[in-house]
Amino acid sequence: MQDRKNPYGKRDFAYKKSKVTTNDPVTLVILLYDGAIRFLTIAEKALENNDYEKVNFSLLKAKDIISELIASLNLDQKTELVENLRNLYNYMYERLLDANIEKNKEYILEVKKLLKDVREAWDLILKEKNHSELNNPELKKATITLKG
Repeated sequence: MQDRKNPYGKRDFAYKKSKVTTNDPVTLVILLYDGAIRFLTIAEKALENNDYEKVNFSLLKAKDIISELIASLNLDQKTELVENLRNLYNYMYERLLDANIEKNKEYILEVKKLLKDVREAWDLILKEKNHSELNNPELKKATITLKG
């Protein structure tokens, strides 16, 4: 039986918690993207069914994840990449706020596409990092330093 507060169900929770606590920062960022995309897909379908409570809940969850992405940026790194990601995350957050107020599916789809595109870039970073570590096990540096 699924718990309404935990969309994964109780049995799956321990596995997901273990997965989150044992992954490197790049993988954790990718998991955040996956979660936001999943909640936006739920919001999109709920909007089609006029289930506004579920739309609201799902958009709030996606906004929470985007807030976590903002918090994960290392703002001490004054790089163009960090600044661009911060601006993009802020834009997505505002767009989801508008999507929730206006119940606008186009805004949801826009943010979902942005998340998928940036997630793909993070996935390439992870693949490159894993490839580098295979060729040089002593190399443990990520391209981008994340807090945490």
